[in-house]
This record gives sequence, C-alpha cells and structure tokens, in this order.
Amino acid sequence: MIGSFVPRRLPILGVFMLAVLAVLTFVPAALAWDGNAEGEVQWALQWVGQSSWQGPNGWRSSYEQCEKFVENAWNTEYVETSALTGWNRAVNEGRAHRGDANAPRGALVYWNCYGSYGHVGISVGGGQHVDAGSSAIQLGANSHHTSYLGWATAPSSWPGRADPGAPPSSGSNDLVFIKTINTGTNTIELHAKSAASGYKTSIIATGTGFSTGDANNGWFSVANIDGDGRPDLVFIKTKNTGTKTVELHVKSAASGYRTSIIATGTGFSTADASNGFFSMANIDGDGRPDLVFIKTRNMGTNTVELHAKSAASGYRTSIIATGTGFSLGDAYNGGWFSMSLMP
Repeated sequence: MIGSFVPRRLPILGVFMLAVLAVLTFVPAALAWDGNAEGEVQWALQWVGQSSWQGPNGWRSSYEQCEKFVENAWNTEYVETSALTGWNRAVNEGRAHRGDANAPRGALVYWNCYGSYGHVGISVGGGQHVDAGSSAIQLGANSHHTSYLGWATAPSSWPGRADPGAPPSSGSNDLVFIKTINTGTNTIELHAKSAASGYKTSIIATGTGFSTGDANNGWFSVANIDGDGRPDLVFIKTKNTGTKTVELHVKSAASGYRTSIIATGTGFSTADASNGFFSMANIDGDGRPDLVFIKTRNMGTNTVELHAKSAASGYRTSIIATGTGFSLGDAYNGGWFSMSLMP
C-alpha cells in the first residue's frame, strides 16, 4: 500500500518508507521547446537500475546501445548509427548547444568518448542525466563522462512521448527517505533507492516545496493523490494549523514535489493528533487515498479504532469509525499501526 507507513514520531534525520517511485526532478519545468519532454524523462527514469539496454528489437552493434536508448525514449529507433553521428547531425541542423553545461530537462546530452562512437544520454536537469551504460541503465552527473560536447534538442521528426507508459519494473516498492533536517537544500528532501538495483541506486534526490520548519508540525508520507500513477509528497499537519483542524498538504510528483495540489483543512481535530497516527489509504474503494486516523488512546471502544474521512468529501465526511480486534495493550508494545493490502 503506497504511503501507508507512518512512524510514531519523526526520526532525527527524517522518515524511511517503501513506495513505488520512478520519478526524479531537479528542474521541474518541462522544456519550452517540446511539451512532451517530461514523458521522455519519465520513460528513461523508469529503467534506471535495469540491465544494459537492448530495447524491444535489439541493437545493430553493442556501441549503439546509448543512442538506441535515447531514441527509444523519444519513441523511435534505428535513426542514427552512433551518438556522434547524432551530434553531428544536430550541429548541421542548428539544434546543438556546444559546451553549454545547463542542459534542460529532456535534452539530448553528448560526449566525445568511446572512440568514434561517442556517447549520449537524456538530461533530467540539474547537471544530471540517464544513459545506457555498459552494464546497466544509470543515473549520473553530466561530468561523469569525459569530453563533453553539449546538448541538443531532439529532431522534430521524432514522435516523442506524451505519456511515459507503464513502468518496466515488477511493481516492487522502492526505498524512500524523507529527510527533514540537515538538508543541503534547506527544504524537506525526497530520496529514493530503486528496488531494481537492490535498493542501492538513487532514482530521486531532490529538494521539495516543503520547508524544514514543517518537520515538527506533523507527518510526511507519499501517496498518489492526483491519480497520475506517481506518488505525491504528502504532509499531514497536526500542529499550528490555520484552520484549527488537521490539515492535508500535498506537492505533486509531476512538479518535482514543488507545486501544491491540495492545502485544506479536514474533518479531524488537532486534538486527535496526540491520540494516534494519521496516514493515507484507499478505504472506500474509489481509487483515491482517504485520510486515515488510527486511534490508540482515549478510545470509547477500549480497542484500537479506525477512523477515516473520504477524499471524495474533501476529507471531511466520515466513512468509517469503528473499533478493531487490536487491544489497548497492543498500542503500547513498541510498534505502530498502518494500512496495507495484505496477501
């Protein structure tokens, strides 16, 4: 269950959890020169940690894999025989930006290395790119390779991807760390290691639109709030709220976790905050995460209680308020409660 892990208290440095994630952004805006640039970036990032690239139809030579990867990202293939031929074509057509280190998100980034073949990747902004290496699809700094040539826009004849499509992974959860203090960006940071890499390869390392000052005012989690299939960054604010209720604040994955898509009061009182845990889970089966409160203190039923306010009602109308089979004693046995789909 995405975003169902909620700690009893925020740890000193942040929060770890598991979530299905395949998003990375340092420069959230899509390229002005191509409205579909985000689709190509997201498609490429979905493959990070997978084995070296051959694509659906294989390659003509092993040195072509990097070029084939970027062409597949742009929904085409077998256009160029190597990265360098692609760069030379970009120069001749006026699409190349020689030596420009500020490659925008979705641009093709080139290096004059690996003999006469060269190398190419997809820029994700912030001096980072995804490419097909010799053993795996990898995320790295643009300075990782030698003899940087520059970046280029994709040819106008390449179809592109408005939608990155389904992730290639088996759906295994990635390991997520929400860092709340000692952050280099002076914001709440989102970090993730991919399941495909054995939780060792970074697929997200970014600042967000939340201030570190929020860290002591509630819980952070991830959940797919806007229905685009990507977990958004959720802040359930339980202290110092302007509405005098528990508040729900969400920054969208699509914006690089910087743009607010929800900022609302809810049907839960801030007085509830000391009596249990808040989380997000789809309780009513409509596909949208509802706001869940697992009450472990001052329960009328003398059992752990489950309460939820529906997303459909703006998180104000109760859809469940019930005692459970967990006893009051369970609440004090050194653990916490969460919601998850179990086998």
